[in-house]
Amino acid sequence: MDNSLLMHTVGGQYVSQADLLKLPYPPQLGSRHQPIPHGKLVEVLQEECRKLALTVESEQLGLTRRGARLFGTMRLRGRGTLQADDLQSTLGFRNSIDQSLGVRMVVGATVFVCDNMCMSGDEIVLRRKNTIGLKLPMLVAKGLEKFLERTTIFGRRITYMKDYGLSGDNAKALLFDVFNKGVLPKSMMQTVARLYLSPLEEHLDCRPRSLWGLNNACTRALKSLRPASQFDAAARVGAHFAKLVNIN
Repeated sequence: MDNSLLMHTVGGQYVSQADLLKLPYPPQLGSRHQPIPHGKLVEVLQEECRKLALTVESEQLGLTRRGARLFGTMRLRGRGTLQADDLQSTLGFRNSIDQSLGVRMVVGATVFVCDNMCMSGDEIVLRRKNTIGLKLPMLVAKGLEKFLERTTIFGRRITYMKDYGLSGDNAKALLFDVFNKGVLPKSMMQTVARLYLSPLEEHLDCRPRSLWGLNNACTRALKSLRPASQFDAAARVGAHFAKLVNIN
């Protein structure tokens, strides 16, 4: 497995999964709180993937500055995943040790030509908070089953977006909606517009004159954000385009 990671700490260093396991055990915040250490969650995800014959080909992990929240992705291959030349199924997940988030997963795909993370917008909420009595392996196994079920729908959405051609006026109107509805901050409008309306030769993912090209322009622009912000913004973009496609 490729352990090239995308985790940034306070000092801006890249952090490996091994470093996650070295973090101190998180404190218990109240009588009902049972924090899930970040390293433990990643270990259980990997183990439950193996049980389903899913290969984790690479992973990216990100922490908030104080280490309270974990944001990660795993590129998966195996039964029920997307099998295509231009993209690969990706599991997005997040959790917190400070009771601000529960364990959550989202269906996604990595677009090979640009290494963008395309998300479905469908969050699989497994447990609202880390609480006493939480059976992590069972929880993760259930989440992975839902992930595989939703992946089929996500694949149909991607095919629809690829086939949905856009005129110049339609693209500009849809682009305006992305920012008018607060999906992305208005400060990114110029970047996204340039990526889609005037893509450079190397921006192959943004060149299709379709919903897919517009979606890729949005996700490519997110690369300048920190991991946590990038994850949340990609989820919002995914949910926005899922509404446009309306395939469930």
